Amino acid sequence: MQLPKTSLFRRVIFAAFSIPIFAGCGQEPAKQAQPERGGVEAKNQAEAEEVAVANARVENTLRLARVHLKYGEYDDAEKATQTAIQEVNATNKSSAIQMLDEIKSAKKKQQTATASSNETKGKNAAAADPANSGAPRNDQPTLPSTARDAKQHGDRTRPVSRNVPPQKAPTTPKNSSKPTATEKVADQPAARPKSILVPAVEPDGDDVNKDQPAKPKSARQIARDLEEAAKFQKTAADALKIYDSFLAQKDLDVKIERSVRQKRKIWKERAEKGLVRLGLSWVRPAAAQTAKTEADALLKQAFSLLDVNDSKQAFEILEMASRADPNGIFADFSLGIFHSFRGNNDPKVAEGHFRRVLQRFPDHVPALNNLGLALVKQRKYGAALNSWKEAVQLSPRTPEITHNLGRVIHQASLKKIMLQRTMLTRFSNLYALAVTVGEGTEADSSIGWLYMPPILPADEQDRDTNAVPSAPPQLMATSSGTGFVVQKGFILTNRHVVQDDRYGLAASMGVVDTNDGQQNNEMKATVVAVSDQHDLALLKCDGLNLPPLQLREAIPPRGTEILILGFPRSSKLGRNIKTTKGIIAALPDGSHKNVLLFDANAAPGNSGGPVCDNQGYVVAVLTFGYKDTIGVNLTGGVSAKEVLPFLRLQKELHAIQAATDDSKDLSWAEVDAIASRSTVYLTTYHKTASLGIFANAQKSGANRDRIRMFEDDSCNRCAGYGHVNCPARKCVKGMTTVEVPYTFVSGVGRSRTTFRATKSVRQKCSGCNGRGRVDCPACADGRDPSLN
Repeated sequence: MQLPKTSLFRRVIFAAFSIPIFAGCGQEPAKQAQPERGGVEAKNQAEAEEVAVANARVENTLRLARVHLKYGEYDDAEKATQTAIQEVNATNKSSAIQMLDEIKSAKKKQQTATASSNETKGKNAAAADPANSGAPRNDQPTLPSTARDAKQHGDRTRPVSRNVPPQKAPTTPKNSSKPTATEKVADQPAARPKSILVPAVEPDGDDVNKDQPAKPKSARQIARDLEEAAKFQKTAADALKIYDSFLAQKDLDVKIERSVRQKRKIWKERAEKGLVRLGLSWVRPAAAQTAKTEADALLKQAFSLLDVNDSKQAFEILEMASRADPNGIFADFSLGIFHSFRGNNDPKVAEGHFRRVLQRFPDHVPALNNLGLALVKQRKYGAALNSWKEAVQLSPRTPEITHNLGRVIHQASLKKIMLQRTMLTRFSNLYALAVTVGEGTEADSSIGWLYMPPILPADEQDRDTNAVPSAPPQLMATSSGTGFVVQKGFILTNRHVVQDDRYGLAASMGVVDTNDGQQNNEMKATVVAVSDQHDLALLKCDGLNLPPLQLREAIPPRGTEILILGFPRSSKLGRNIKTTKGIIAALPDGSHKNVLLFDANAAPGNSGGPVCDNQGYVVAVLTFGYKDTIGVNLTGGVSAKEVLPFLRLQKELHAIQAATDDSKDLSWAEVDAIASRSTVYLTTYHKTASLGIFANAQKSGANRDRIRMFEDDSCNRCAGYGHVNCPARKCVKGMTTVEVPYTFVSGVGRSRTTFRATKSVRQKCSGCNGRGRVDCPACADGRDPSLN
């Protein structure tokens, strides 16, 4: 055994060999006792060193055994543990003995599962041909049930390890919180949330991975996700509702329920006090209103200073406004924009402000786009791509994002932006996705970078007081949904389609009749009524001339067949209407918003679509989708019985009549033909803020029209500065290091010698005259000369 060559060990050996040598050199007997005491101490130190080394070997061996146990290599784990137990000088063998018991227990469970799996496989082989059955072949390892199902359904989100031993998931109690051996191997927790209730409204874009099966989460992950969702609510009462909705589910795992209830106690106390969110703190409503009032006053003062071109003082006050109201995004978004254009160009500062906006308002598409541009100016192309990728997933039909992606590729082809081949490929793939799947517009090489103005939250929309009256309002698409005609010029849809929880009521609605083949022929509509009791809204579109659908007032019995029409996931599946067929699974019972439930599938974008019976009458308006992790997929909608009173409240619709029951049954193809003629595609638009950007039009040197669409015409070579770093190789901040020869004399008389040498001297760079930068060779004043 090789002993460690530590300094302590060397001292012990030296002391041991030096005792007899010193004893035979004429030392006095009284002085010989001192080396003897030193020898005892050295011996004790040596023994302690051996114990420490032995304990370290035990720990390392047990660490290796745990790795073997994790991957099901029980024999190797047992062998390593036995080695640790046999360590002579170790004092920490108790952990090794416990590990051995754990390994034997796991090994026994594995053998039991293997025997049960082989028995089941034999029965299946006797009952059917293995080639045509779902049983695993003899040359393949038996996968755990969850992993085998994932393999059969093409789920590649969680690859199955080849080292997984053949086993079958043992039966566990229904409320057990301890994961089984199979769950450990498949890296799955013992419990997961049973259901998720989501509105069937489609954000203006879909995550490319949303169709993939959701991975089950542990109790800690679920509690953390609920807490993340709760802490971004406006009030503690809204946060408490999130916990109450989750705890209302049946058959929750004990461990998950206990973890969630502990968090709920905190939110219940906050809700009872009526607290509201102010940044990351929870305060009384009066304190939050005081902070907002103070920030409003500072914002008005800042924009007044911008009107007189005192930008330095204005920026300082905007910083104060951001600190005064930690909920607001207006001040930081304004600072990010002002530091993005020539005159105040500072992409690093702009990046910081846009990141703060995203911290306060996650998934804010304009901030993601503008953050990408700030990163491009700093040549952080990978981070810029990630920011734009997230924006495309949220809003693939945003022209500014598509244009900026195309401009990166165009500038790279001109060698004005230096991209590696792999990075250029990633940009090209994302651009193709935005243009084709997202129906985005192609980039225009004569236009510079396009920034986006913000869509302000509902409680901040009154802060944009510097809008220029002569400038047309800019609208941005935020979501899409479905509607259907109930009377000439009137469209019925859901409230959550026209009214966003964050942005408020839509500024305008776009209506597209997809039956004429002109899917880009969009008409404008206005919101005329929103229901407070039900998820319903009414639109008016004067240019729409489609036949209305009739509503059946009587609620059909459970089990009645129905047809759902709508435009689910239009960014991926297109704007052609889609239909799904099912039955009425449950009738209104006073709970769960008193709606009808159907077993027909629906997806984001179906919101507001008609649910028709086999006579072509509307029995409900689709509202939400109910997705269960065990495979139960239900949809719900407001019954026509509840819709008719809402419609009759409107002056133009007070005489609307319900459908009669004397119509004959139709084929589902005929129902589809009737209902699809009256179903329309809806796009929700919200107004963007102007940020008073026209006040700086002359100072930034840009054209008024281009400022209106937030164009940045800065040069890519110098990022709009008009200068670049000095190209001299040895220039560092305008100074270079040169070697200057010199001579010196050493010695005197005949031994006197003259030497020649060089020394390093710092001096001004001749290329930049000490400035550290030179004029940009690609532009004259920081503006891209290739732009019109």
